[in-house]
Amino acid sequence: MKKLVVAALLLSVLNTAVFAGTFKPMIGYGTLLSPSLPDMSAVGHTETKGGLNYGIQYIFSEGKTSYGLEIASLNLYDYKYSQTYLSGFTLATAEVGASITSIPILCILYHDLSDSNEGFAPYFQGGLGLFMNTAKVKFTQTFIGRVESSTSSSDLGGFVGLGAKMSKLDIAAKYYFIQMDESATMFNLTAGINF
Repeated sequence: MKKLVVAALLLSVLNTAVFAGTFKPMIGYGTLLSPSLPDMSAVGHTETKGGLNYGIQYIFSEGKTSYGLEIASLNLYDYKYSQTYLSGFTLATAEVGASITSIPILCILYHDLSDSNEGFAPYFQGGLGLFMNTAKVKFTQTFIGRVESSTSSSDLGGFVGLGAKMSKLDIAAKYYFIQMDESATMFNLTAGINF
């Protein structure tokens, strides 16, 4: 989160001091399309394939075709399970959790599909870059305590998307693809405000 705030401040300074560009914070919700994971949402289990996402974009110029940068945080997968049971004469609780998140840093291409930049202005976007992926697993038990493990990788990936600007409001649909050990894809709907 700190990295995103620092990047947002840096892009804001660049926007006002150096470049005549567009700064856009975004929030959205994504659905993990692949890999195909088993459905584990039985009683007591909570499983989310996708989730709430946020990020920032900076478009360096306002021409018909422009380029820029995107930094985001994508929640790809989240699983939680909790059970209370009797251990001897004491109630004990065991919890298991797993999550996969990705932070893409992408160079993007922006192409305006409208004839004018007033009112409803559809656009195409595409991007390529580095996805920093982190998988975490944690186990908590009343008598043992908490045990955590995580692994990280940096993988290539990108996105293609369509969106529309309506005054300061910006909405987009994006298809992300990440080349990990097994490729992952995500469909994401975002909303942002252009500065």
